[in-house]
Amino acid sequence: MLPKTRAEWWRAKLLRNVKRDERNLRELQDLGWDVLVLWECEIRARRFTPKLASFLYVALPAPELVADPSVERAPSPGDR
Repeated sequence: MLPKTRAEWWRAKLLRNVKRDERNLRELQDLGWDVLVLWECEIRARRFTPKLASFLYVALPAPELVADPSVERAPSPGDR
């Protein structure tokens, strides 16, 4: 929802933000990065955990599939 005052200014600003975000996302992906976007409202409501878990599950290789033993990984519960 746009503010009632200066609505056209806000509309233009938000459109520029969307274009900037799309460009930045595309540039990161072109460089080989996997990108996860978390919105402030998701974080404040603590609704980001499934999204983050799914992203990490897909983005990170299973430890047993990592060929380079020098690659660090987070300790799993069985490592204690």
